[in-house]
Amino acid sequence: MTIYGEGLVVYDTKYGYTKLVAEKIVEGMREVEGIETAIADVKEVNFEEVASSDVVVIGSPNHVGKPPVVLTRSSINSANLI
Repeated sequence: MTIYGEGLVVYDTKYGYTKLVAEKIVEGMREVEGIETAIADVKEVNFEEVASSDVVVIGSPNHVGKPPVVLTRSSINSANLI
């Protein structure tokens, strides 16, 4: 099989529900021939893998319409991603 692209689904979850949704997204992506897909918790993700992926899907819970602190610009900036 020829690999056409690599996808990465990154999630943050408090009670496990967002992880379940992320796993379903990965299942759907894996049905597409030629697409390799991985899944990672945002607290454990390898940021080199994020940078080398063709597609990155990020999912998280929200509180009062805002993302969790781990996904804020200041957190990403401190990881030297931007």
